[in-house]
Amino acid sequence: MSGQLPQLKALENRIEQLSEEIGHLRRKSNVNGETDSVSDEVKSRIGQKIRKMLDLLDEF
Repeated sequence: MSGQLPQLKALENRIEQLSEEIGHLRRKSNVNGETDSVSDEVKSRIGQKIRKMLDLLDEF
Protein backbone atom coordinates (compact mmCIF):
# COMPACT_ATOMS: atom_id res chain seq x y z
CA MET A 1 0.00 0.00 0.00
CA SER A 2 2.79 2.44 0.84
CA GLY A 3 4.13 1.97 -2.69
CA GLN A 4 0.85 3.26 -4.05
CA LEU A 5 0.93 6.49 -2.05
CA PRO A 6 3.58 8.22 -4.21
CA GLN A 7 1.70 7.10 -7.34
CA LEU A 8 -1.58 8.42 -5.97
CA LYS A 9 0.05 11.72 -5.03
CA ALA A 10 1.51 12.01 -8.54
CA LEU A 11 -1.92 11.24 -9.99
CA GLU A 12 -3.52 13.85 -7.74
CA ASN A 13 -0.94 16.43 -8.82
CA ARG A 14 -1.46 15.65 -12.51
CA ILE A 15 -5.25 15.88 -12.20
CA GLU A 16 -4.89 19.21 -10.41
CA GLN A 17 -2.58 20.46 -13.18
CA LEU A 18 -5.03 19.38 -15.89
CA SER A 19 -7.89 21.01 -14.00
CA GLU A 20 -5.95 24.27 -13.87
CA GLU A 21 -5.28 24.02 -17.61
CA ILE A 22 -9.00 23.52 -18.26
CA GLY A 23 -9.77 26.56 -16.11
CA HIS A 24 -7.20 28.58 -18.04
CA LEU A 25 -8.75 27.57 -21.36
CA ARG A 26 -12.18 28.49 -20.04
CA ARG A 27 -11.06 31.92 -18.82
CA LYS A 28 -9.22 32.56 -22.08
CA SER A 29 -12.38 31.83 -24.07
CA ASN A 30 -14.45 34.37 -22.12
CA VAL A 31 -13.14 37.62 -23.67
CA ASN A 32 -13.83 40.68 -21.50
CA GLY A 33 -16.58 38.78 -19.71
CA GLU A 34 -18.95 39.64 -22.55
CA THR A 35 -19.92 36.12 -23.51
CA ASP A 36 -20.30 32.75 -21.93
CA SER A 37 -19.85 30.85 -25.18
CA VAL A 38 -16.88 28.59 -25.80
CA SER A 39 -15.32 28.14 -29.23
CA ASP A 40 -15.19 24.71 -30.84
CA GLU A 41 -11.39 24.76 -30.53
CA VAL A 42 -11.57 25.39 -26.78
CA LYS A 43 -14.25 22.71 -26.38
CA SER A 44 -11.99 20.26 -28.19
CA ARG A 45 -8.99 21.13 -26.01
CA ILE A 46 -11.07 20.81 -22.84
CA GLY A 47 -12.33 17.43 -24.06
CA GLN A 48 -8.75 16.31 -24.66
CA LYS A 49 -7.76 17.35 -21.13
CA ILE A 50 -10.72 15.47 -19.66
CA ARG A 51 -9.81 12.37 -21.68
CA LYS A 52 -6.26 12.60 -20.31
CA MET A 53 -7.66 12.73 -16.78
CA LEU A 54 -9.85 9.71 -17.41
CA ASP A 55 -6.93 7.80 -18.92
CA LEU A 56 -4.85 8.57 -15.83
CA LEU A 57 -7.65 7.37 -13.57
CA ASP A 58 -8.04 4.18 -15.60
CA GLU A 59 -4.38 3.36 -14.95
CA PHE A 60 -5.20 3.10 -11.25
